[in-house]
Amino acid sequence: MCDWNPDLYLRFEAYRTRPAADLLSRVNLEKVYRVVDLGCGPGNSTALLAERWPAAAITGVDRSAAMIQRARETYPKLNWIQADLAGWRPPDGQDLIFANASLQWVPDHANVLEGFCSCLRPGGMLAFQVPSIHRQPAAAVYRRLIATPPWCALPRPGERLTVEPPSFYHEVLTTYCRRVESWETIYHHLLENHEEMVLWYRSTGLRPFLDGLPDDAARSAFLSELAGRYRAQFPTLADGRVLFPFRRMFALATR
Repeated sequence: MCDWNPDLYLRFEAYRTRPAADLLSRVNLEKVYRVVDLGCGPGNSTALLAERWPAAAITGVDRSAAMIQRARETYPKLNWIQADLAGWRPPDGQDLIFANASLQWVPDHANVLEGFCSCLRPGGMLAFQVPSIHRQPAAAVYRRLIATPPWCALPRPGERLTVEPPSFYHEVLTTYCRRVESWETIYHHLLENHEEMVLWYRSTGLRPFLDGLPDDAARSAFLSELAGRYRAQFPTLADGRVLFPFRRMFALATR
């Protein structure tokens, strides 16, 4: 599996950071000393946490070596760990465990959430958001394309996105936490053209599929066909740009 590309990911830094800021704005903890940012990427969400609690010990964790390297270069005063969230756990007694658009890359959410909740201090909080991939119009377009020839004949990648219904997270989290709340937000990102919609998914959700294609020519053909489907489904605005709807689910769980 190819590593993440920080430059490609940060092409839409403002739009990717906005949900992290929205999630953080709902965290009502006062005394915060130990914070972990799960799936920190290049550190854009971790920087928000450090700005909110400058005296706290804040650690960003990500599986990608390229992302951790970029985070260290950009924010050298913060703590960074390269690790796979599927098996990594922080020390007990965390005040806040924060996960901005990262848990969808980890399987078996019931066990994963149990593990992270157990690392919170009493009164500590797990705060996360994940893309609502099953209610995402643009994601549905690329899933339909993948299911058609010749793409459907190719082996499926081992890495899959995992997002459960809101009711699943409520049931799991209320087992370990005394207060749970969740909500969804639809963002309408203003992009320059439909090719930017393709670029958005190329840097995230489509990575496993694209990595599994045999060569650059196949990847180029797939992305070109996907752009055409986006042009057919998402109208161009009068100024030539396009609104890209993106739904996300948020959750807060207080132990």
